[in-house]
Amino acid sequence: MRAQPAWVDKVQDKLEQCIYDLCFNPDGTQLVVAAGNQVLVYETTGGALVQPLKGHKDTVYCVCYAKDGRRFASGSADKSVIIWTFKLEGILKYSHNEAVQAMQFNPVSHQLLSCSLSDIAFWSAEQKAVQKHKSGGRVNCCAWTLDGQYLAIGLATGYVSIRNKNGEEKTRIERQSGIPIWSLAWNPLRDDAADILCIAEWNGVISFYTINGKPVGKERTVHFTPLKITYFPDGQYILVSGSNKQCLLMTHDGIQLAVVGNTFSSWIWSCAVHPSSSHVALGCQDGTITYLQLSWNIVHGLYEDRYAYRENMTDVIIQHLITNQKVRIKCKDLVCRIAVYRNRLAVQLPERVIIYEPSGSNEGMHYRIREKLNQTINCNLLVITTNHLVLCLERRLQCLSFTGIVEREWILDDLITYIKVVGGPAGQECLITGLKTGHVIKIYLDNPFPAHLAKVEGSVRCLDISSLKEKMAVVSETGILSIFDLYTEEKLQDFQDVTSVAYNSASEDIMCFSGSNYLAIKVANFSEYRQKFSGFVVGHNGSKLYCLNGSAVIILEVPLSLFMYQYLDIELFKEAYEVACLGVAESDWRALGIAALDNLELNIAYSAFARIKNLRYIEVVSEVEEKLKSGEWGQEACMAIAAAAMGRLRDAAKLYQKAGLQQYARDMYSDLRMFDIAQEFIASGNTQDRTILLRRRAEWAKSLGEPRAAAEMFFSAGDIQRAINIIAEYGWIDMLIKVGRQLDKSDRDNLSLIAKILKQLGATHGAAEIFSRLGDDPDVADVLIDAQAWPEAFELAERNPKLKSRVYGPYARWLAETGRFSEAQEAFQMAGQPEESVSVLTSLADNAIAEKRYRDACYFYWLLSQLSLNLLKNTEEIKTMYLSYYNKADIYYAYHEIHKYLDEPFTSLMPEALFNISRYLLLKTQGIQLEGVSKLKIMYTLIKQARLLGANKLVMQLLEQLRSMKISKNLLAQVETSTLAARAYPYRDPEELLPLCYKCSTFNPLLPVDNSIGSKCIQCGLKFQYSFVMFEILPLVEFELEEGITDQEAEKLIEEPLSLSSISTTEDQLTVFSNETDLFTARLIKYEEKIDDSTVIVGRSVLKSMDPSTVLIVKWPKPFKTKYFRNLLPDLQVTLCKSCLKLFHSDDYELALLRYGHCPFCRTSHTPLLVLQNAEKSDNLLEMFSIMLAVLFGIFSFVTGQFFDHNNTLMTNEVMEKISYNPYMIRQKKFFPFFSVIRFANSQCLASNSLNGTCFTRRECYNYGGTPSGTCANGLGICCVFQKTCGSTTNINNTYFINPGYPTTYKGGERCTITVNKCNSDICQIRLDFIDFSLAQPNMNGTCDYDLFLITGASSSVPRICGENSNQHVYVDFNGASPITISIGTNADYAFDRRWNIRIQQIACDSLWRAPNGCLQYYKSTSDTVTSFNYGTTVNSRSPMVGTREMVNLNYGVCVRMALGYCSIQWSQSDINSFSISGDTSTLDPTIIGTSAVAESGLDCIDDFVIIPNPSEDGIPDNTERFCGNAFITKTSTLKPFVLYVVTNDNELNDAQNKGFKLTYRQLPCAV
Repeated sequence: MRAQPAWVDKVQDKLEQCIYDLCFNPDGTQLVVAAGNQVLVYETTGGALVQPLKGHKDTVYCVCYAKDGRRFASGSADKSVIIWTFKLEGILKYSHNEAVQAMQFNPVSHQLLSCSLSDIAFWSAEQKAVQKHKSGGRVNCCAWTLDGQYLAIGLATGYVSIRNKNGEEKTRIERQSGIPIWSLAWNPLRDDAADILCIAEWNGVISFYTINGKPVGKERTVHFTPLKITYFPDGQYILVSGSNKQCLLMTHDGIQLAVVGNTFSSWIWSCAVHPSSSHVALGCQDGTITYLQLSWNIVHGLYEDRYAYRENMTDVIIQHLITNQKVRIKCKDLVCRIAVYRNRLAVQLPERVIIYEPSGSNEGMHYRIREKLNQTINCNLLVITTNHLVLCLERRLQCLSFTGIVEREWILDDLITYIKVVGGPAGQECLITGLKTGHVIKIYLDNPFPAHLAKVEGSVRCLDISSLKEKMAVVSETGILSIFDLYTEEKLQDFQDVTSVAYNSASEDIMCFSGSNYLAIKVANFSEYRQKFSGFVVGHNGSKLYCLNGSAVIILEVPLSLFMYQYLDIELFKEAYEVACLGVAESDWRALGIAALDNLELNIAYSAFARIKNLRYIEVVSEVEEKLKSGEWGQEACMAIAAAAMGRLRDAAKLYQKAGLQQYARDMYSDLRMFDIAQEFIASGNTQDRTILLRRRAEWAKSLGEPRAAAEMFFSAGDIQRAINIIAEYGWIDMLIKVGRQLDKSDRDNLSLIAKILKQLGATHGAAEIFSRLGDDPDVADVLIDAQAWPEAFELAERNPKLKSRVYGPYARWLAETGRFSEAQEAFQMAGQPEESVSVLTSLADNAIAEKRYRDACYFYWLLSQLSLNLLKNTEEIKTMYLSYYNKADIYYAYHEIHKYLDEPFTSLMPEALFNISRYLLLKTQGIQLEGVSKLKIMYTLIKQARLLGANKLVMQLLEQLRSMKISKNLLAQVETSTLAARAYPYRDPEELLPLCYKCSTFNPLLPVDNSIGSKCIQCGLKFQYSFVMFEILPLVEFELEEGITDQEAEKLIEEPLSLSSISTTEDQLTVFSNETDLFTARLIKYEEKIDDSTVIVGRSVLKSMDPSTVLIVKWPKPFKTKYFRNLLPDLQVTLCKSCLKLFHSDDYELALLRYGHCPFCRTSHTPLLVLQNAEKSDNLLEMFSIMLAVLFGIFSFVTGQFFDHNNTLMTNEVMEKISYNPYMIRQKKFFPFFSVIRFANSQCLASNSLNGTCFTRRECYNYGGTPSGTCANGLGICCVFQKTCGSTTNINNTYFINPGYPTTYKGGERCTITVNKCNSDICQIRLDFIDFSLAQPNMNGTCDYDLFLITGASSSVPRICGENSNQHVYVDFNGASPITISIGTNADYAFDRRWNIRIQQIACDSLWRAPNGCLQYYKSTSDTVTSFNYGTTVNSRSPMVGTREMVNLNYGVCVRMALGYCSIQWSQSDINSFSISGDTSTLDPTIIGTSAVAESGLDCIDDFVIIPNPSEDGIPDNTERFCGNAFITKTSTLKPFVLYVVTNDNELNDAQNKGFKLTYRQLPCAV
């Protein structure tokens, strides 16, 4: 390493000014120096003083620059810190209690840390005050970590305090007590992702620590006081300056490498490294500032394909030049020299030499130490051989063993300038040395006498010897390359302007040399080939050339084909082959092989064709060689083969004829599709040859794209099967039928083939005709089935009953695939395959589970349960199978909601419903495992909802179960954390969540100890009945009939009318009397007094006394019994689906019917409901309560004077909602439900998903098809969001029109429409906000041909648009009472990810927000940005070169509401590229776009333009209102109202790469 002074300056005032600190700005252009009382700023390029900064009153001790380059700071003994800007202006000054000793900016947040003798302070531009902390002692130095999270301060008491960025101490590193810490630095290169701190102490000890205070590596002692340490930017080296008047370069772990520069006259107090170049700055006590440039010597060695070089001063890299493998050897000391020879590597360090060898084979890249020579060696050059080291000391060569013993020494006549090992046996290697006098000497290690080889003019620069040791090339310092014959010692040739030379190690005749910016390749006596090149040639192996460029060796591929062709020209095939083996292209090998074959050099031809794996030519060569060796063919025939191979067809044919081999000539021409010429070589009357030729001609016709002619030729040649295959390939049905009719019935194989092909082509009738000729009814049936010609298939089955299973089985499967499962079951019965029906439904169920369609799986299992009743099995097997399928249907039905809750972002279910569903599933799946049902997901959902509802006991129980399960470690850790969190709450469950038994009034635990009885009461054993929507427990008690009572009799007794004495009477509105005790209730009380699991059995009297509306009869199919239930809470309506026998709350069931149109469980479409309540009585009671409460509320409103204005909003009404019935009040003996009247406006609200909604009650939200999301009206209402997609109709304000599957993209393929009706008669307008709008771009003409946005039915005109229009909006006027239809047409043939989300807001006729007539867009702020439709910064992706983003036939107005106090409006382009609406933008110079040079107006704007009424520019009125082109000049308009018109014509073909416009407007205040 060398250090060259770039510039030196000495600061002198009245006294010498010590340079205590200096630093670079981030880009390295300036150097900031602390000199005396001043801060000096230098330019680093020439050392010119930019400016002295005066602001301190005493010595400046420290300076530092922020990483963002915006400011730097200085600290002084006057106790002050000054913040300077990069413009050298002081902007802030703050003080410490003592002298400021050190400072540094945070590299990330740019917060300044300043340290004085007693405290530290933090300052940043964002905070107003300086934050100060006690330091705990005298601070000498400080440093931030690279990420800015921690800082280190070194104290004079001998320890380092590591603190976080807020100044709080994290770790303390205790060093030697009383020894001051004088300098600190964090390594920019993090070791194993850890920050490393370098600490320098006053006694000369340098140590390294991690951020946690652990020591790293060894402590280093430098025997002087290190006053300043700093890292190089890459973290590989440390710069240390101090009291020894020197600056040391050390490795990042403290190994001393070299002295930077010379020894100075005084202490070096400061040093800094340039941030991006190899320069350092030093500051001395005498005021000297030295700026040094560092340069690094190249230390390397090369032998054949092994190259070793020094990296980071202490490491050696060995590179395999062919495989590019690299291995690193860490020497942990300065590498002085490197030598490589065969499998030996020598590395010279300052105090020893280490010899390495490969640890495995010679080709291995892993090295181990063979010997260590622990002595200091001084030499100019170092060479290693197999067992020796050779040292060059000026004129002397010493041969040392690996143990350090000098075995031989040679003293030459002059200085040795070059030395090279050229090989030889171990211990007898030959050295070629070049002397300064120009002599070249040969030395053998076992011979004491050197031998003279040659002499050149001038000192020897480099030399090399050819592979066979016959020639030697020597380059002198004069640039002359001399070639010598080593046998005759004769000089063969000279070359001028040469810098390096290398012989090809694989060829004796190839040499490469380099000169000034050129590279030359010399082969034998041919002229050299030259090309441009910069570098030195150091090796040549095959076609690869090794060149030295800096410290790296680059590999070049050398073109050798030129020399191969030169050898071919003089017919030297052997030499040409040798050159080709070094590396030529595939085409060169082919040319070599053809030339050799042409001259019957068969060995070389064979080898050449084998190299390129040309099997055809190899076969030709082998054939020629075989024919020649066997004597079977003569010279003419062999020459014919060669001539044919080289394309000389006429010569080959004549040679074949001459040899009597006409058939080979015929085959040759027919292979080349020259059939007319081939016929000349067919003997007359040879029918077989003519047939063969006809078939070949047919094949040729087929390959030429004439399949019909080919088929006819094959048919004529008797190759019927190939003719059929061709006809089938092209689907010529008529031709196939014609061939089938022409064939004889005896040709069954070809007829069967034709019939099968016709069947594959869908020619049902043709295939049936052919099969009928063959008398094959089963195949006819298969054809009809494949064509789904079911009537014809049924007719065939009637004629041939044996085919019924063959016809009706596929028909049943087809019905099942199309979703007609009931018809499919009948078809399977007709086919006699009931088991097949079960198999099909089972497969459908398995597929649904695999695709996570759990509702479909439920439906299929329910169908299987119904199907199992008709199977030919015994009663117990049927019951078992039925219940198995039925229970699976229940589980998958409920699990569907769990899956939706966990996998979808939103859910419409309340926490109570999810709680009930997950608890039901947990109890239902005990002891069983179903495919696709995760017990872990069920428990997770239940835990989450239990937390929300306060069921902490259940949470603890479930977590305990999870801990006993085999789950992942991460999940187990979360369970442990959740368990600890749950223990902070009471171990109980809310009473309102506990399942209540309506038979014995017992509260059951949420999770019984014995899970098998979880669905039954723990006291009386009553089986709970669930509502199959929200899965609440229904108030039903099951009872059985006394023995002897049939189901028909029981139903008759229940339906008998009650006697008058048993009818309840009402004395007033709030009191109900009964004349007779409920016999069932009495019987129930009687059973409660018995033991557990007692069954309620009723007789005729009890049945007769029951109200039919309170009894539910569930008629299970045979062989099951009918079940009877009594509703103990008649006010709760319960509904039974007669198809699936599932129970529901009536409200939930009605809502499901409105939503789905069928039962949510079995999908049966029916409207009759079996409601367990006297609806008429309930409605009368509800009406009575409503009237009473309305009167009370009216009185209250009159007294308080609070009335509601029903017309104060766009959509306002009075809503009376009945709060859901509370069954727990009945438990508390409250017999009447509680009602409350809630009044609020249906106004706009903000939903929890950040969308706009409308305030409704929950029931109204569901009834209107909305989704609840958050609350409104002070928590009394639900913010209801309405999202509609294709084929929808809406009259709700704030409806969102979205693409199918939104927010995922839509591939297109249909016209998607929504019809918008007025929400009330006071609506006149709608506003459409394109929250998300991405359709296909228009075509190159500007027409929306693939995708299209269209509005119909409105009174105002809306243009047809497409492309990217997110964040745009339009206003549309209603046409009387007619609805408005919004349509989006898409084309699935064009692959594009479409997406749209359009908010539809309805605006009242008298609203201030209504847009004026003629305004498609309406802006209301004083300033904003207006963009054209489909505006973008990029070109049209469909036609990037000539396309445009503008659309045709636009003609609309953009209005701006004039604000109060504003009288004019100013329009300007948002940036220089934001206006291009006409002309060919692609032809313009990009530098003039957006300037006045391409701004057009007036008559130049005919096709596409914008209009600004009454415009002016800089106060001067314009004579036109039209503006276009590719730039817009700012315009001002005073005409009211403020409006901008946009116009385009019907063709945008000439407007290439137009992007539209983006204009900014600003309203200007009125003049005072």
